[in-house]
Formats: sequence, structure tokens, C-alpha cells
Amino acid sequence: MGNLDGTAIKAIDLPSYTVLDVRGTIRIEDGETFANYVPLRCLGQHDIDIPNVGIFGNPRYSIWVQSCTDFHMGYVEIVHTLPIQIGLGVRIDSARGPRSKNVSLDYLYAEKTGSHGLETVAVDGLRVGTVRAVNTWEAGALIQGLGSAEIGLVDATNASRGWAAEGHTKNHAALRFANDAGPGIHVEKVIARKGARGIFCVSQSWGITIDEVDIAETEGESILIENCYDVNIASKRGTVSGKEVRVASRGEFPPSTKVTLQNLTLNNSQSRNTVCDGKIIVQNNVLNASQLLLCPGDDADGNVVR
Repeated sequence: MGNLDGTAIKAIDLPSYTVLDVRGTIRIEDGETFANYVPLRCLGQHDIDIPNVGIFGNPRYSIWVQSCTDFHMGYVEIVHTLPIQIGLGVRIDSARGPRSKNVSLDYLYAEKTGSHGLETVAVDGLRVGTVRAVNTWEAGALIQGLGSAEIGLVDATNASRGWAAEGHTKNHAALRFANDAGPGIHVEKVIARKGARGIFCVSQSWGITIDEVDIAETEGESILIENCYDVNIASKRGTVSGKEVRVASRGEFPPSTKVTLQNLTLNNSQSRNTVCDGKIIVQNNVLNASQLLLCPGDDADGNVVR
């Protein structure tokens, strides 16, 4: 069955050409605080459909998709019950060798997961309708090592709620891109309330467009773009209230460049560039009790101060 942390995984492994329509609820209540139960797992299989499933309790991963092709999830509801940093919602990766391909998820509700609501690692052709995350310990949705993707809505409340715990930092967000995510990632809308950050792009992720954002009350930056390239935030519209929008870089990667921040209404906030070594465009934004702190070479056209 494999293992995590040296402990055998207990899982239901789904074979190819399976339809599993769970109209009830799968409950994992083993009394352990470090469970290695994975209710539903796919290991290098194909043509699998899960139209409905609800998973409650303390699984290690609720659904784990490893190197699978043509895998569809419909309505997925996940509620974890342990107030600790264990337990992921849906994870899609390449643990069996090849990248997962053509994976779709219509609707995910993830609450109190000890890690992310949704995590992707090495998947091509991802399609996600809606992710609603509430009180996840880490990201509402973490997108990494990914090729093209179409994502409808990420709506997260208090994502990365554990950032203030001892030894934990603000590394996550309602929606986070990391570890070479991209190119060809399109997100229709991000809604973020409270939590660590709204949007966080890091570690050479690139080729990302987000049409609309609505972010407020975050503890850290509303939006942080760090060592990312060809990123377009709010191609249609957006509102940011409170903490700043910042473009930054760390020394181990080339600096952020080709970043566009546009069509935003900033309320009691600011847009700040701390790189000054890349092409940054900040345009057509409305500044309500807000300011722009940019570099001399940045493009800043059409911004309105109110």
C-alpha cells in the first residue's frame, strides 16, 4: 500500500474505468493524531469518474491522484476535524513517474484541512470549476509544477490560518503558485478574506492570468509576486482593501519581470515594487487613500487618485 513517514498507507485504490458515485459520507475516525488513511487514491490509472463524494474526519489526504489520466471529480466536500498541521484535501501529482494528465474537478469545498485544500504537483491539462476553502491551515489552493490550467473561482476565507503558530510563516495564501507553475494558467476570479495572503506567486512561476480579484483583511500582503514572470493580475477588474500589493524578488532566482497589475481599486492600500530590475506595469488603477511606490522604469499610466 506504500507509506508516508514510514507508516503503511491504508487506502481505497481506484482501478481504470471506474465510476464511484458516493451519495453518503466517507468518515475517517481512527483516533490517531497522525493518520495515514487515504480514503480514495489513484495509482497510475485512467478513465475514472467520482461524481460525488463527502469525506469527513482525519485522513492524511482525502483524495490522492498519482500519475493518472482522464480523472474527473464532480462535487467534493471535505471537512477535517483535527486542529493540527496534518491532512490535505485533494492532491494531484506525478508520484508514480509520469505527470498526471487531463484531471478535472468541478467543485471542491475544503474546511479545516491541516494543509492545503487543493494541491497540484506536475499535472498537465488541469480544469477546476470552483474551490471554496475555509480555515485551511495552509493554502486554499496551491498550484505548482503545472502546465496549462483553467480555473474558475478560488474563494478562500482564513486560508493559511496557521501562519502565526510557532515556527510557521506566511508562506501560503488563498491561491498560491510555486515551483515553476505554468505557463498557460488562467484563473477567472479569486476571492480572499482574512488569512495570510490573498495571492502569492513565487519560485519562477510564469504565464499566469487572473481576470478578477476581491481581496480584503489579510494579515500579510494582499498580493505578493516574488520571482515570477509574465503575470497579469486583474485583466478585467479587481478590489484590494488593506494590505499592500508588492512585487519582490529573492536572490536565488532571476528578478520578477513582465508583471502587470491593472484595473484594481486599492482601498487603504498601496502598490509597491521592490525589484527595480524588471518590466513592471501598473496601470488603470483607482487609488482610494492609497499610493503607488514604484521604480523609475516602471510603466504607470492611467492611474487615478481619489
